[in-house]
Amino acid sequence: MIKIDYLRFPFRLSEILYNDSEDLTLSLSTFKIYNLIQSTEINVPVKYLIYKKTFYTTKINLKTELSEIYDSFDKKSTKYEINCAKKETNNISLKVNCDYSEFANLSRKYYLQKYNISKDISKNLEKYKNFGDLITIYYNDNLISGIFVIKDYPNRIRLLYAYSTYLENPDYKKKSSYLNRYIHWWAIQKYKTEGFYEYDFGGINIDPNSKTYGITKFKLSFGGKICEEYNYLISKYAKILKPIYNLKYSDSYD
Repeated sequence: MIKIDYLRFPFRLSEILYNDSEDLTLSLSTFKIYNLIQSTEINVPVKYLIYKKTFYTTKINLKTELSEIYDSFDKKSTKYEINCAKKETNNISLKVNCDYSEFANLSRKYYLQKYNISKDISKNLEKYKNFGDLITIYYNDNLISGIFVIKDYPNRIRLLYAYSTYLENPDYKKKSSYLNRYIHWWAIQKYKTEGFYEYDFGGINIDPNSKTYGITKFKLSFGGKICEEYNYLISKYAKILKPIYNLKYSDSYD
């Protein structure tokens, strides 16, 4: 479990990622706001509950033999594209925990080109930096894509961000496709060697009519198990905050 404390005026917010204990003990007399991200189901008194949201994700069991993990990959997409990447290893390089600003710029371009919105993840990267790894992949020294993962040792590796350059550079579209899969295969091997138990792809939308179902298909092509968890926001000030959050999250959490 990872706990990050930070201020959000006028209340202190403790952000807890990956609570795996069903017996989470909360000091209700002292806590102000807890945001539990991807937690097992817990019994929270209704008077403290601001919202609860079902969360689906797909996970790979890293305690499985590496050959079995690879065999579970989709043959026509993931295996094929990883093999394409392996043929070009002389042109491919990977870096760990380098170029945070370059990765943030990559995300800005992604949101502008795909959604026509301005979004800056720099502050979030800074907040999570000490709890995760940034992995970037290059083709002939050109940044193609990158992923940022949260490390909850030894329980899991969890994908938080993933962006690529293919939207801005059509010449790299094919390479981006197979390098996007190769970077995960590389990370799976890395974190299995380091002793992590699970590789979590960071959430999926199980509705096949969703606009983001293409991303879900990409994640499912790695053969992981679909799991159901929950997001919670709880506070001893729930009576005051609930109307605010219900309004703010009405589209997502009702």
